[in-house]
Amino acid sequence: MPNRRWLPLLFVILATGALAQDPAFEAVPCPKGVRATRCGYVRVPEDRANPVRTIRLSVYVVENRSPGKAPDPVFFLAGGPGEHAAMSTVLAGLFDDRDFVTFDQRGVGRSQPALDCTGESAGSSPSLPGEKEAEEALRALEACGRRLRAAGIDLSAYNATESAADVEDIRRALGYGKINLVGGSYGTRLALEVMRRFPGALRAVVLDAVIPPQVDRPVETVRAVEEAFLGVMAACRADVWCQAAYPDLEQAHAEVYDRLSRQPLTVPYGRSTVQIDGDGFQSLVFLSLYSSLTIAELPSLVYALREGQTVALARSTVWRLLQNISGVITVGAFFAHECRGEMAYSSLEGLRAAYAEFPRWRGSLGRGPGVSSERGFAVCRAWGLTQPSGEENSPVKSDVPTLLLAGQFDPVTPPRWLELAAEGLSNAYALELPGQAHGAGLGSECGHSVIRAFLTDPSARPDAACAERLRLWFKVP
Repeated sequence: MPNRRWLPLLFVILATGALAQDPAFEAVPCPKGVRATRCGYVRVPEDRANPVRTIRLSVYVVENRSPGKAPDPVFFLAGGPGEHAAMSTVLAGLFDDRDFVTFDQRGVGRSQPALDCTGESAGSSPSLPGEKEAEEALRALEACGRRLRAAGIDLSAYNATESAADVEDIRRALGYGKINLVGGSYGTRLALEVMRRFPGALRAVVLDAVIPPQVDRPVETVRAVEEAFLGVMAACRADVWCQAAYPDLEQAHAEVYDRLSRQPLTVPYGRSTVQIDGDGFQSLVFLSLYSSLTIAELPSLVYALREGQTVALARSTVWRLLQNISGVITVGAFFAHECRGEMAYSSLEGLRAAYAEFPRWRGSLGRGPGVSSERGFAVCRAWGLTQPSGEENSPVKSDVPTLLLAGQFDPVTPPRWLELAAEGLSNAYALELPGQAHGAGLGSECGHSVIRAFLTDPSARPDAACAERLRLWFKVP
């Protein structure tokens, strides 16, 4: 029995976790179709301030077995929030000189527990909801929150602060020294939080489609979508071939919106059909702004719909994309992270003012439950997640070498956010990629080359000459 003089100190040590075991990697067979050499789980506290319950994070490692590989791996942080990481293992080929690690963030995918809301029906076409479907989705999410809480899950613990500590625990469990972080979209938000809390673990950071934590994202997303839309319209006017094929593109867009608002279009959707009204059309326009491939088709799609050629919609890239995006996001994790990390710092008054200024997006971006919708705020109230999550929304200050990338037409992480995100980063390089959209760094060969050059030598500004040759090529007859 220990000397009584040491008992108070022992209690302090136990309370602070100083005697806690280092995190460990528990190997399991890799799921079918996952391009990883090692898969497993790392167990972490659900709430590190009150570590009475643990959760398991699903980790995927793509080992580089060349003898001359770099010792510092790439840790890839997926977006969403809530995006399943298993599909990100295909990116390992872009980093062929080092190990590649990714993981399902807490509450996501194969991590346990998963904040899965698929058990509650949320309508047959959640991507193109009418008022009825949007209200059904809200009721389903409210029920999902009740079910998750009844299962003993502390929804307030699913946030960027805890996830940043998860990254550090996974690094230690795998036995790595310094690592390189590559984040895409929401993954940049998480990467910045790791930079704030664990800078000593980082060699270099790449932020592709960066989200500055200090941005009022529910409000500013509405403005960003409008800017991207107008930017594409202007790009078509400035392009000789696009302007010749699709003159008065904005007027044609307005005509299609008005017509579908009066008389919705019925279109095959998987094994069923879906009605597209004016706001459903706007949702398709919004989704088209995510990629340079779908932006290129947008003018031709608008003109085809104005002329009643619905076959063009069924054959479009954006329509195929729409039918394949379900299931890649764990919806419960999305709201758990966004409610306290973003929406708790915003307001309904600010959101309503944004839609008053840009009304064309109110019935699409603002209809179904989401970051920029009143129903999204209602989900946060129902889930009891209305309190801000610590200092997550304060600017990050860091001297870790950082590369920031943005696409010219990105509708949700606009290039003007580059300067804002870089304000506190004393060792940062920022680059806008012309003609590109969301995730331009990982989504273009030019972006790949810039990222590889930066990771080879983070102390030097990477050669970005390829960006001068980038442009948007519109699809024309």
